[in-house]
Amino acid sequence: MLAFTNADEKQSPTIVGAGCVLDGNIKTDHTVQIHGIVHGDISATTIVIGRGGNVIGNIRANSLFLHGNLEGNATVNNANVFANATMKGTLFYKTLNILILIKKKIFYLLAILVLNANYQNYQKKRAKKMINKEISHVYIASDHRGVGVKLYLYEMLMAAGYNVVNLGVEDINTPVDFPDVAKTLADAMLEDTESRGILICGTGAGMQIAANRYNHLRASRCDRPSQARDDRFHDDINVLALAADDIDIEQAFLCAEAFLESPFDNCEKRVRRLNKLNINK
Repeated sequence: MLAFTNADEKQSPTIVGAGCVLDGNIKTDHTVQIHGIVHGDISATTIVIGRGGNVIGNIRANSLFLHGNLEGNATVNNANVFANATMKGTLFYKTLNILILIKKKIFYLLAILVLNANYQNYQKKRAKKMINKEISHVYIASDHRGVGVKLYLYEMLMAAGYNVVNLGVEDINTPVDFPDVAKTLADAMLEDTESRGILICGTGAGMQIAANRYNHLRASRCDRPSQARDDRFHDDINVLALAADDIDIEQAFLCAEAFLESPFDNCEKRVRRLNKLNINK
């Protein structure tokens, strides 16, 4: 038995012992201790990856104690990184304790060493601000180059109160084609007429081009919040394209916020111009 828990003790941990290999996901409301190898995603209250532990997958927890190796993305409230720990992926956190000097080539955070302050300040700001309740869903997707920005926006927009749907991808090491990612989002938005979409690739241009092949999508690459507001006001864009290689993650969030909150100027001339776009592409 590779992973186990004591059913008689509600608070007992799930443990993958040294020398064990588990292929599959783990989901529990309690603690998970990894001293062997796990190929799969883990969701738990507390995750401890021991010195000999190796997790290849994404994790989500309230607290992470990383002594061993993690190859995947982690979304946690409290992250604790210890001596000899290694990670290859994206770490999202509210508080981070690094108890060693980490070499960049061994342990890198793809985007987000500023999320702690951003998240807390944003929660205070949001207490005084209303979201756009007319939006049914916010569909967000990226290619491999946009994963870090996408996961950051997903967490921040979820915190804001939007109904965010993550359409992938999650693996930064496996290249994917941006037209395929854009099609996934286009299919999701086809019948969901009150939704908005966010597409992210390295340049942003590829996603913009791919999205605009679909009659029901109007996409614009934006680098500034003012641009997102203008494109909403003048052109009623319903898809925001972002360049992961060029934009700061905080700026990306400000663009997304402006895109979601800004209205369309629904006057006759603008509607007339948009109607002329409804030609077979």
